[in-house]
Amino acid sequence: MWSPYSSKTTDLIVGILAFAEPLTATEIQCELEKLGHFLKTSGLYKALALLRGQGVLLKVRGQFQINNEWKQSVYKMLGGYGTLTLEDGESITFACQTASQTDKYWKHYSLILEREASETDLYFYNPHQFWLYIPDRAQSEKEYIDYTKDKKLRVKHLISNTTMYDKSFARTYTNSTYEIYCTNIKTFSKRDNIAVFGDYILNTKTSTTFADYVNRIYTEAESEKELADQIADVVMKPDRFIFKLEKNRNLARKLKKVFKKYF
Repeated sequence: MWSPYSSKTTDLIVGILAFAEPLTATEIQCELEKLGHFLKTSGLYKALALLRGQGVLLKVRGQFQINNEWKQSVYKMLGGYGTLTLEDGESITFACQTASQTDKYWKHYSLILEREASETDLYFYNPHQFWLYIPDRAQSEKEYIDYTKDKKLRVKHLISNTTMYDKSFARTYTNSTYEIYCTNIKTFSKRDNIAVFGDYILNTKTSTTFADYVNRIYTEAESEKELADQIADVVMKPDRFIFKLEKNRNLARKLKKVFKKYF
């Protein structure tokens, strides 16, 4: 885990971004120079890569910002989570190479969206909850479910398959505020992983090949250990994930109607 004492460069970068809008590498370098800290471009990118690799920073459209999940769990003294400025009909879309990286973005924006949502009910959809088996994200997934319970957020989570592992997930994690329902619904694409926060929709879309492989693992694995091992293996391989965040009041309303058929 990153420590604020790890190096002067990383410490200053985190300090700059903690209270600023997202900045490009060039802008960060300018801010560092204002503080009397001069370094080569290669050194700057090395520090940025280190912070991204450790989950402290995210890079979106060429700009760097503090990861809100990290801020919440490690750097609570910063306070605040930022805001979104999307208008109805606007969206942000970009590609990620790994499931782990995609999940980091999801957690970052979910903490903002939770506060932006116009209602308390949150709606999640997955073909399978394979995210729970990503080696470096499993604890984060469990902590997020605990977080929703502690905050008394009402979550409706729909899983579109009924394998023994999907049902086990539902039995294990359903609580007084977090409802999980497994069914063979075909409304959504097998590539979709959807979350609805008020008028905001967050969809982390996998490739078809990835979705088919995960589904086969869930169908054929003979034990949860085998399932976990095979998921861990596939998520370590580079793939293409599409991260899309949009504000769309009409689409959000339609999606909620689908969820409400089951809850």
